[in-house]
Amino acid sequence: MGCRCWFPSIRIPLPAWVQQLDADDIFAYRAVRTVKIRDRWLGLLSLFLKVCIVFYIGLYSILLQQKYRAETAVVGSARMQFVAPENKYRWPDQQAPYCVGSNNTGRANDYVFPSPGMYMLNPAKYAGAVPEVQLPCVYVDGVDEIPDPLDSGAAVVPTRVNTSLEVISPLPACVALEHSYCTWQQQWMNVTYMADVEMFTVFMDASFTGSTGKGRNILNLRGYLLDPNGDVLDPCDAYKDVGTGACPSYISVGQPGKRDIFTIKTMFQAAGLAHGLDSVAGSAAAGLDDQTRRFAGTVLTIQASAQTMGACGRHAALGPPSRSSPRAPSPLLNSSPSLRLRFSPPPVLRAA
Repeated sequence: MGCRCWFPSIRIPLPAWVQQLDADDIFAYRAVRTVKIRDRWLGLLSLFLKVCIVFYIGLYSILLQQKYRAETAVVGSARMQFVAPENKYRWPDQQAPYCVGSNNTGRANDYVFPSPGMYMLNPAKYAGAVPEVQLPCVYVDGVDEIPDPLDSGAAVVPTRVNTSLEVISPLPACVALEHSYCTWQQQWMNVTYMADVEMFTVFMDASFTGSTGKGRNILNLRGYLLDPNGDVLDPCDAYKDVGTGACPSYISVGQPGKRDIFTIKTMFQAAGLAHGLDSVAGSAAAGLDDQTRRFAGTVLTIQASAQTMGACGRHAALGPPSRSSPRAPSPLLNSSPSLRLRFSPPPVLRAA
């Protein structure tokens, strides 16, 4: 016996504007039509303009003026951040040669002690070494070691600190400093060295932006650390005579994708001051021939030069502004923002 099934038909009304649409119009194929105008003067004018454009770009701009190698106006900025070294990269407590009471000559007999309370670089190994007084050493972290900068683009790294306690006198008349005869009377002064300043690590960041709007960050650039002779320095050399001699994994310069982190000791090497803070501070004319840089202070200027070579790759250099890598061709982009790093005692601290 057969079965007869009935299915009701359902009709959904569509809006009138949808019913009027033509599928051929919606999915039509579009093609470009080329029109040939048979006019000799119009054709000659078009050919002349095309030749002029090719001549201007190919011959004049590229071959003659070489605008693809022209330098552009660049604005650069740089900043530094300091971190105290790990204990394994420090001298043992109070055993640095400049710490009072120490007789540690170093791993390679780099220091001698000409008289009690004095130290100096070994004159048999280092020319121009001068004796300097030993002082108590203090140990601080990066935040306390580097005070707020006195001006933009500068960092002050104390190596010798004079700390004094002064009280107002006479009391109680001068307790509010209401008289012209009030004076500060020094009660005591303490002079110390900041220990292991050379091994503080420096994180350096720099950015460059050209007049075209294109910019680069030093994190994306391949670069080198150069000495005054233009030779490439290895930042790991600062650790050869410290601890086990192993270089920390975070020390790097010019590796794309890695931050530029190196020691203050490396900065002295880049400045051509291989003897660092214990070398003579200056000339006799300046009255600094009998003091070390650790005691008297010194100033370093860091020059960060960035260069872009288009198809030749990218290059950055940390070093003197007059030096560049011998492998670097003529730059498209060149900038040299500078940072001043000052090593000197901070102002005297007063307490009422």
